[in-house]
Amino acid sequence: GSGVSGSATLFLKPTEGGKLVELATGSFHQGIDRTPDSKQIVYAVAGASADESELMTVPVDGGAPKALSLKGDRMSIDPVGRLAYTVHTTRTATWVARNLLPSN
Repeated sequence: GSGVSGSATLFLKPTEGGKLVELATGSFHQGIDRTPDSKQIVYAVAGASADESELMTVPVDGGAPKALSLKGDRMSIDPVGRLAYTVHTTRTATWVARNLLPSN
């Protein structure tokens, strides 16, 4: 299984103070990062098993989360926006996606 049970809420707290922004609610899996422009948060939603975890993105100012159409977790985004993530199938592999993240 994914090792995640129950539900949690993903919040963003501005460093300069102010109100918490609720970004998403769900069963999250390992991995959370921000895009290089700091406008989006990328995270993994846990599935029934590790190979069913899905990568999502949500604007930092709130809004509807969007699926990236990728199954995986344990992601990291480099300074130019390449997204590395782990895929679980019959073998575990790390993939890198280019030009996939939202530009706005």
